[in-house]
Amino acid sequence: MGVTLNYQAIPPRSSFYLRLQNDRDFRVLANSLSCSGNLFNLFEHDPEEFNEYMREAISCNRDMLCRTNLEKSMLIGDFRESVRIICRDYPKIVRADASLDKSFEEISDKLIEELLKRKFDNVDDIVANLLYGDIELGKIIVPAEELYGFASTSREAVKKGANILRQIEPEALFSEEEEWRYLEDFREWKEFYILADDLGAEIVIDLI
Repeated sequence: MGVTLNYQAIPPRSSFYLRLQNDRDFRVLANSLSCSGNLFNLFEHDPEEFNEYMREAISCNRDMLCRTNLEKSMLIGDFRESVRIICRDYPKIVRADASLDKSFEEISDKLIEELLKRKFDNVDDIVANLLYGDIELGKIIVPAEELYGFASTSREAVKKGANILRQIEPEALFSEEEEWRYLEDFREWKEFYILADDLGAEIVIDLI
């Protein structure tokens, strides 16, 4: 499957996250911009490059976003200010991100197998929450059913998932010789998850 899951740590009580949850246009714009990588790294580009990202994102979603030029200008301004504030107030959290590029199916299968060996209950739900989140933001992420969009992982699910991942060594799932790419993807994803938990963050997930 030619898709990538992007994971971004986010402060639960930040104004950016509240807008993402409650403002459809804001969410559509963030969803489009996330294709460029870490949402908050965009703020590090020069203003003209940042504006170009914005114009392209709005152009690609012309039928879904606000209609008037004034509304578009207000949306861009609000988004830029929200990014500036979250980067200022939560610099460690916004730098925490990860991605699984075409490897999440293999990771899902191996995690399910490993947790079944360890006699966990509700294994399918645990792994689904780890990979695809437990809160729907817009359209839920279910790759096998081709339902793509934003989802998020609550603090409770992040904490639970991180505690489980702390118990699992990457080498228990994948061999270094034959499955090194999956091994490295899982290792980096695990480290991200634990960091997000240590920082008290939730996680926003986007499929591109």
